Amino acid sequence: MKTETKRSIGAIIGLSTGIALMWALKLYGLVPGFIFGAGGAVAGGILGEKWNSPVAKRIPTQPVDQDADHQKPSSHTHEH
Repeated sequence: MKTETKRSIGAIIGLSTGIALMWALKLYGLVPGFIFGAGGAVAGGILGEKWNSPVAKRIPTQPVDQDADHQKPSSHTHEH
């Protein structure tokens, strides 16, 4: 699934959650609708973006070299 798709799904879920929270708090009108709707959409988009991140998957982006500290200096380097 593409990053944009996950971000869009997150934004739609966040928008729905924001509006549901607004209704649960018995706040009605244009301004609360804007605040809860926009806030929920932004938060959902951010969470959707994080859903795709390597940290969320716990997958390293580059292979870890276990012997990096124990490598011998290269014999091809000459200091002049």
